Amino acid sequence: MHLQSQPVRRRHELSVHHPHPAVPHRNLHTHRTAPHLRGQPPRTQPQRQHTPRPQRRRQPGARQYLRPRHPTLVERADTHPVPRLQPLQLRQQRNKSRFRLHVQIPPRPRKRLQQLPEQRHRLPTSDSRPPHLLPGQVRDPAAAIGHPVQRGVVERHQPPVSRTTVAAGYAALRTGAMGAVSAICGLLAARGERIAVEHPSYANILQLMREAGARLVPVPMAADHTGWDLPAWQRTLRAAAPQLAYVMADFHNPTGALADTGQRRELVTAARTAGTLLVVDETMVDLALDEPTATAMPSPVAAFDPAGSSVITLGSASKAVWAGMRLGWVRAAPDLIRRLAVARGSADLGSPVLEQLALTHLLRSGEWHQAVDVCRTRARSHRDALVTAVREQLPQWEFTVPHGGLTLWARTGGLSGSRIAEVGERLGVRVPSGPRFGVDGAFEGYVRLPFTVSGAQAVEAASRLAAASRLVAGGGTATTATPPGLVV
Repeated sequence: MHLQSQPVRRRHELSVHHPHPAVPHRNLHTHRTAPHLRGQPPRTQPQRQHTPRPQRRRQPGARQYLRPRHPTLVERADTHPVPRLQPLQLRQQRNKSRFRLHVQIPPRPRKRLQQLPEQRHRLPTSDSRPPHLLPGQVRDPAAAIGHPVQRGVVERHQPPVSRTTVAAGYAALRTGAMGAVSAICGLLAARGERIAVEHPSYANILQLMREAGARLVPVPMAADHTGWDLPAWQRTLRAAAPQLAYVMADFHNPTGALADTGQRRELVTAARTAGTLLVVDETMVDLALDEPTATAMPSPVAAFDPAGSSVITLGSASKAVWAGMRLGWVRAAPDLIRRLAVARGSADLGSPVLEQLALTHLLRSGEWHQAVDVCRTRARSHRDALVTAVREQLPQWEFTVPHGGLTLWARTGGLSGSRIAEVGERLGVRVPSGPRFGVDGAFEGYVRLPFTVSGAQAVEAASRLAAASRLVAGGGTATTATPPGLVV
């Protein structure tokens, strides 16, 4: 039996066998009669005429991008050169330099640049000589994580108003106090962990902790917001057992309150009993505005934790000296400082070296006290002008004049602080409302007024706030803004 091979048919020629020869075959897929069975010639595709593609003439001087310039590169049609799958032998440069790709630290400056700090960029000193540590340390890449001399100076530095020596610990530099809090939360508080905070508290810190995934546990202050409610702190720490607790015992933001020595001691004891790390923000400690308070400041919170196991202290130069000096520090036990240094490898890697040297100079030369005195004098003048203007323009507002710090916490006489902030924005004065400093919409009847204006500007700002208060009380809104705006 011989099997004859059948010719391969195309798809449109495949048909179903029908027993009657008069019935034309139909396509299995389209159910249409094949064209050659309907008495019509099959359709044929017209043949395309090949037209040669005109060759583009290369202009003189044009770059030949597809021309291989290296023996390891091959050229393919209509593609860019691709390297062959073989090791590429790099030729060394004339100066026999090597590629150091295992670290991301810039190389040292050239010889001429090494002399620049000594000759051109001198930091101001009393004897017009640059600090001896400047020329060598601006070239030291290890200083990016905190220069050893700088950390030692910060570790020994105590606020000029303090009369008690803080227990010796170890210091690490951060990019401001906010950077320090962010690093501590990322290292010690996982997402969902509880963090106890003062209520009210600093708005930016609350927002930072929310974004870190923390569960905020508010602890109310005293009824008049002039002190700390220690029984409430003891109950909260015992019941909630938070991982961290954030407090600002020195001229609290936004209330300006100052914790006394007894409150500090009891707060440390409660935190140690509950196993909670107490994060103490001392960014306002140098801003005592009244002389009796400045000469009789209570002991630092860390003084009641000699073992260094329960208190982490934060400091910053941006509030006491200049907002542009974004340098902060952390005082804590050495093991925690080492963990913070390791964790910094996935963050900002280090603080600028020149700023560290400038801060070192301020702390060593004694000019830190001069800079603090200038800032304190300016803040005192702004506070007095703002208090006088608000009392004249808004007599229904209630507040306690703080003895230090940079803010005034005012009760708006039963009006909505959010509405006053909204209407004030349209009238050309910008103030933060109370709910920004609380949890779950608390403190709706408050606004915060920082000490940033004085003289005629303070009077004008209070006048616009009074106009916004009248509009909110009458149920109206401002439709146009009054230029120029004042940011208070």
